[in-house]
Amino acid sequence: MTLTRFPINKKTLLIGAIALSLTMGGIALSSSLSGNLSRNQKSAKDSVNAESSAGVASMVVAPATASVDSSDGQTRTETTQAVSYVALADATLDVAQRQDIARQIKNLEHTGSTSGGVLTHEFKSATHAKMSYRFGRKQPLAFEMVKIKDALPSGFVLTGRAYEGVLGKTGFDGVYRLFEHPSTKARLEITETHIHPDKPLTLIKELYREDLNGTPLRFEQLIDKKGDVYYHGEFVAGDRYVSMTSRGMNLPEFMTVVDVTLTQAKAVQKGL
Repeated sequence: MTLTRFPINKKTLLIGAIALSLTMGGIALSSSLSGNLSRNQKSAKDSVNAESSAGVASMVVAPATASVDSSDGQTRTETTQAVSYVALADATLDVAQRQDIARQIKNLEHTGSTSGGVLTHEFKSATHAKMSYRFGRKQPLAFEMVKIKDALPSGFVLTGRAYEGVLGKTGFDGVYRLFEHPSTKARLEITETHIHPDKPLTLIKELYREDLNGTPLRFEQLIDKKGDVYYHGEFVAGDRYVSMTSRGMNLPEFMTVVDVTLTQAKAVQKGL
């Protein structure tokens, strides 16, 4: 797994971020995370840094040289056509939207999260998803969900699922899932939203600070009042947009789920 830091002003189409006003399947695609954990979260500090240091050591941080014309470009033709990455200065936004995104960029740089270190949407859908999973019926999806159960630490179980977005001819175009560990109380939520080639997705590139094996990644860390650590990541994977948040997982565990999700989604898109 190679995690690469892009300079914030680097002119590359592989760095992107969702505009604050953009939504997909009812989920606001605006909260994201920074990978510079120890620098941006000094108040949370030594315990977090010690916990994640072993996993971070396996991630090679180096200057980014990738571009959308890489060898993987051909397999991502549909997604590339549906997703565009633009600099904030070049984006078509109104004054309020531009100010909001500029604030997110500043927060991300200085606090490690676009919200400035404040919990906002994390696990707000958990209760509804649990009820839907327990009493609702399984519904068709317009795409195949990634299978992440085996990538989670031992003991995690699926406790919630809710369908989102538009119900089309082949099924819903979005799904939310909640996984929990009954003993440790750790949690992970993941939302997958199908990217339609005829419905372009515009991303603001300054908010993407990382690159994971050629994929632009929004990455953030938050810590609540109890000292619980939250990791959050958002990225385009194959034919879908993925957003996931963990609580009570360490960084290597979280990044393993991100990596497996990315690999599986690309394989599904290729029809492997």
